[in-house]
Amino acid sequence: MRISQQCFRRVPALVVAAAVLVGCAGASSKPGLSQYEGNALSFDYPGSWSAATFDVQSSFSNVLVYLSTAPMSDPCDRAAGSISCTRLAVTALGPDGILVDWSRNGFRTGRSTRARANP
Repeated sequence: MRISQQCFRRVPALVVAAAVLVGCAGASSKPGLSQYEGNALSFDYPGSWSAATFDVQSSFSNVLVYLSTAPMSDPCDRAAGSISCTRLAVTALGPDGILVDWSRNGFRTGRSTRARANP
C-alpha cells in the first residue's frame, strides 16, 4: 500500500518509531508502556497508542501489526473470493498523531521486516 508524501511526512516519525520499537524490543513492561507480542515480535510501545492486526497481504509483503494514536479499522474490503486493500488503517491523524505499520517483505526465499511510520 503506497502513501502519498503530500498527505504524510514519513522520515521524522520513522526515526522516532524505529527507536521506540527497536529500542524497546524484548524489554519488560514498564509504567506508561503497553506490550505487543505476536507474529514472532515482542516489543513495548507508548500506552497511549493502540495496536491492531488485520489480514493485509500482497504478493511480496504482509503487515504484521499497526500502531496508532488514532482509532483504526480494517483497511481492506472483503467479499467472497476477493480482497482489496486500498486505504490506510486510520481515516485521519491529529497534529501529533502517528500511524506505524510493521511489515514482513520479500520473496519466499528471503524475508525481511521493516517498520514504517506516518505522522
